[in-house]
Amino acid sequence: MKTTSHPVSFLWSVIMPYKYCYLIMMMAPFSNGVHPILYNYAVKLLLDLFTQNEQITFAQSYKPIMFFVMAQAILDVAWRTHNFAQLKAMPYIFQSIMNKICNHCFHLPYTYFQNNLSGSIVGRVRGIGDNYYKMHQAIEWKLSKPLLITLFSGITLAYTNIKIFTVIIAFTALYLPLALHFFTKLAKMEQAKQDSWYNLFGIVADCITNIFTIFSFVAKKRELNKVQDYYHNVHNPLTIKYYKYDSIISIILCLVYWIYLIGVFVYVIYLRNLGEISIGDIAFIMPLTFLFAENSWHTTMEVKDFLEDVASFRSSFKIMQIPRDTIDKEDAAELKISKGEIIFKDVSFSYVNDNSKQLNSESFRQDEFKSKPAERTIVREHRLDSKNSPVSSFLNDAVFQSLNLHIKAGEKVGIVGHSGSGKSTLIALLLKNFKAGIGDIIIDNQSIYDTSSDSLREQISLIPQDIMLFHHSVGENIGYAKENALPHEIENAAKAANIHEFIESLPEKYNTIVGERGVKLSGGQRQRIAIARAILKNAPILVLDEATSSLDSHTEQEVQKSINTMLDIENVTIIAIAHRLSTIKHMDRIIVMDKGKIVEDGPFRELVRKEKGKFRELWEHQVNGFV
Repeated sequence: MKTTSHPVSFLWSVIMPYKYCYLIMMMAPFSNGVHPILYNYAVKLLLDLFTQNEQITFAQSYKPIMFFVMAQAILDVAWRTHNFAQLKAMPYIFQSIMNKICNHCFHLPYTYFQNNLSGSIVGRVRGIGDNYYKMHQAIEWKLSKPLLITLFSGITLAYTNIKIFTVIIAFTALYLPLALHFFTKLAKMEQAKQDSWYNLFGIVADCITNIFTIFSFVAKKRELNKVQDYYHNVHNPLTIKYYKYDSIISIILCLVYWIYLIGVFVYVIYLRNLGEISIGDIAFIMPLTFLFAENSWHTTMEVKDFLEDVASFRSSFKIMQIPRDTIDKEDAAELKISKGEIIFKDVSFSYVNDNSKQLNSESFRQDEFKSKPAERTIVREHRLDSKNSPVSSFLNDAVFQSLNLHIKAGEKVGIVGHSGSGKSTLIALLLKNFKAGIGDIIIDNQSIYDTSSDSLREQISLIPQDIMLFHHSVGENIGYAKENALPHEIENAAKAANIHEFIESLPEKYNTIVGERGVKLSGGQRQRIAIARAILKNAPILVLDEATSSLDSHTEQEVQKSINTMLDIENVTIIAIAHRLSTIKHMDRIIVMDKGKIVEDGPFRELVRKEKGKFRELWEHQVNGFV
């Protein structure tokens, strides 16, 4: 689904399917402009009749009555038609807005969610819908009503008395540009204020997410001080600046408005004394003039509010202008895994912050792999020849440099190493959370960079160290691995993960709600639910990222039983990152990593006996209680 990055284009795309209903809705406010004109004109006709005649007949009064009826009929018909059109359009427009926002967010780069507070992201997502509604209300009612009354009353005054209309135009020529100048500056202040509000929302949401940590460290006062400091140092100065400017411009515009009112009042008396207008004219012109003045003032105030809503919408809309993840090629094929062989070929990767470095390294990767295999070494040597080249600079910061790893189909491989050795980065590259700057990752003779991320991840089960569950039932969390999973399939997966008996002991069994992020469950219970989910997914590749490192010994043994069940599954390639080395003793191979390099590779028995070996060092430290 294509998402437009300009606010106007975005709104146009959601409104267009309902353009006729929207047009009807936008026509209704015109009745608000016509209604007071017809109503006041009917009053004028009545006053003229009573001025000229002591008594009037029904035949004489039909004309003002007709204008009365017409005024009310136009208003009622227009707004009842509006209500019908609104029913047919607005619910689906809001649905389309939310659908486009969610679709865009689901395609943002992995790093965006790493670098931004979830509360701030949610605040902007909500702000798009909320501020669109405010803008719609302004156009449909709050702004359009006074604007159209001003317009129609001005046209009527021009037709009735050109001299009074000239005075009004002179006032408008002075008042309107001045107001727009002030309000444009005020809108910029509103956008800055709104940006700071979303950041504040992110800070508060972060506190709520970590509320149990705050409780355990008795840090309520500390976190409250952080919120207060942000208010005092960032948000309040912007808010105060906004209100000060708003107060000043309100005083200036109010003075101009008073000059206009007094001027028109005096001028109408002057024209009456000259005999240029009748009493009926005064009864028509004076309300019309003050109607124009009052609604001109309301229009400028609503323009101010509307520009602020636009500024708030632009602030929220920034999330829609974040470039989508471009890790997939436009013509990416579907990955088809039949065996599960994995090859990391000459992979180099760096968590670079400099965009130019990342782009140049990406260019390097594309140049290298567009060439034939025999030519790739020539390309690499040519591009790395200069010490000052962007790629050379890229490699200086690299986590991996020319990493090579071959995992056979159906092989069970453990990966160990100190923190920061590159274990989790290796998995992140396999899952295409990041793109290798140089090199390739091949699964069953298919480059993952030639295939779609969805088709790749669909065939890999991941059990992370930190299990995050949805605020749904136990059954729904397990069944998340397979859309439309049947109850017996969910139960079989739970039994295989040794969690079925525990679930049956819960008050609502598989319908028990686990709480946000699964807070109602222990770490071991969450891990086993994650294992059940992976079993249900039944993917040809399984990745365990330190699945037992945060558990106590007893819980680890229970979870390890579940993991051993998975290790017995045939025709599944398993990669297990482990902190506790005893959990990977039965793996076919163990890969030992250090500073982004593979320093040892072999079965457990071979590595644990190797003199001065890295794995043996890790093993002895752990056995002796140092790790």
